[in-house]
Amino acid sequence: MGCDWLREALAKARAGKETVGFTRKKLAEIAEREGKLNLVWAMGSPATKYTQPFEGPPAWFGAARFAWCGAFVRWCCKEAGLDIGITTPSGFGYTWALVEAWQKWAEERKFYFDNDGKFEPQAGDIVIFDWKQTDIDQVDSNWDSHIGVYLRRNGKYYECAEGNTSNQTAVKTRESVTIQGFIRIPDGYSFSGTTVRPTPEPVEPTPVNKAKFEQQVEEIFEREGGFSNIAEDAGGPTNLGITQATLSTFMGRPASITDVQNLTKATAKEIYRKYYWDPLKLDEVESYMVSYILFDQGVNRGIGAAARDVQFAVGVLVDGQIGPQTLKAINAMDERKLAISLIKTSQLKYVRIVKGNPSQMIFLEGWINRSQKLMDLLV
Repeated sequence: MGCDWLREALAKARAGKETVGFTRKKLAEIAEREGKLNLVWAMGSPATKYTQPFEGPPAWFGAARFAWCGAFVRWCCKEAGLDIGITTPSGFGYTWALVEAWQKWAEERKFYFDNDGKFEPQAGDIVIFDWKQTDIDQVDSNWDSHIGVYLRRNGKYYECAEGNTSNQTAVKTRESVTIQGFIRIPDGYSFSGTTVRPTPEPVEPTPVNKAKFEQQVEEIFEREGGFSNIAEDAGGPTNLGITQATLSTFMGRPASITDVQNLTKATAKEIYRKYYWDPLKLDEVESYMVSYILFDQGVNRGIGAAARDVQFAVGVLVDGQIGPQTLKAINAMDERKLAISLIKTSQLKYVRIVKGNPSQMIFLEGWINRSQKLMDLLV
């Protein structure tokens, strides 16, 4: 499923033979895989995984979903083992969603190399583009235009994996004149100062949490239903609540409509745990009802939206990522009060979605009914 390198590395780490850290080889493999999926950004689509960390405070260039090439590169770096945060660790003061931030950061660390015709890029180098540049010797006098991950040379052209190229991920062929420079992050680099970090043993869910997931995922199956392919649905072909794009990410290749139609419950459960349950850390949410609402909303509106809603409700930093502070606040709050707050918020968000995109009106009644059924469980 496109993660053989990770499984092998984990096996070696457990055997005491190797630790897992960032490498440009992994970055190139991950970026190319994601680029070939051609994921289109839309509200609730799998491509929101790139932009989700930037959609709440801090607000600097937070609207990354509209210009999200930098967010794509950051996500790929993080998946490749780089302990990268949201904001650049320097006085420049912006998030990684801003292309210019990458160059400023790299220049400070002498990781940046100008495209002078002499530098020979390697797979996993990060590429800075300048669409206004007409010659590689032109002085850099404007903001950078775009960013991607270099894969290979194809004659006089460069193949790069990119996000936000016509609002989707892609592998593109670029001319040298459009490239301003390259960033080469050293293998094993870590923002924490540790060159290579060991990978911890995975923690197996307890029998109680396994049962909780199994019960709730069956409810999700019942709510989502079987195969559908509605023109107005931004998710496209869907089965058991799993969209074609999400299945593509899981499979590591573009999924066909037939693949979606043939999706089994066993595979859907794997996807739900990997892409929804575990990122929301629902094993650690003590309230069954709150975990159920977060799971439901994560599936229906995206895990970033669900995380931000609960963070706002419990009064912690809204960054769209569930961590120790969010979990502590969730588990300390009255579960009934929190559940009602989350359900009411979801209903307001559904109305806003329709106001922003009237074509989604056909789904509004179903969405409201879905949230109302959750409310009924509290009575």
